[in-house]
Amino acid sequence: MKKLKIFLAPFYLFILLSCSNQSSNSTNKTFNGQLTLTPAESALLSFDRMVELTVSKEEKTALKKKLKELDLYNRNNTLALFIESSKVNEVKKFIRDNYDKLLLQKNNVFVWESRDIESLLFVKDEYKSIEIGSLVQSVTQTDSTTKIQFLPESKRILSGFAMKHLNRPILLEINGKLITTVKSFGKMENRTLSIKRH
Repeated sequence: MKKLKIFLAPFYLFILLSCSNQSSNSTNKTFNGQLTLTPAESALLSFDRMVELTVSKEEKTALKKKLKELDLYNRNNTLALFIESSKVNEVKKFIRDNYDKLLLQKNNVFVWESRDIESLLFVKDEYKSIEIGSLVQSVTQTDSTTKIQFLPESKRILSGFAMKHLNRPILLEINGKLITTVKSFGKMENRTLSIKRH
């Protein structure tokens, strides 16, 4: 019996260490906010629809000219519209003034990714959003980089979401603020996603 106890002692020690490692990993979670993922929708469609719904030819021509002045046309052939920083406030005012004409579905909203030289404007369908803040271990931010450390169980959800919305940018928001768009979560190292700010 004594020999059996000596033989089992390392086994019990291994189990104790495993349990303490698991509990220390779970207590390392420092992020308690919201992290939301949403497939990006084209912002251009809203403005194109507004033009289509304009009745007179003169109004249509004037509106097209105005949209071009505000960078609300697709010069980069992307889902995002690229707005020069100097025009962002004017564009936001234009959107506020015409909100009911631009977004016909209640679950759609405009979202901005702010950058130094230009900002990106997307539309998101809030019904397609998922909130995975519980799967984020920590978020650290410096002047140029945001690092998001995910918990191990996040891998299946992240890869599944990315595969479901393949070839479409995914909007990544922290506590309601859009910080970046990603096309894939496959480039994470050690469950850490590093985002360089522009």
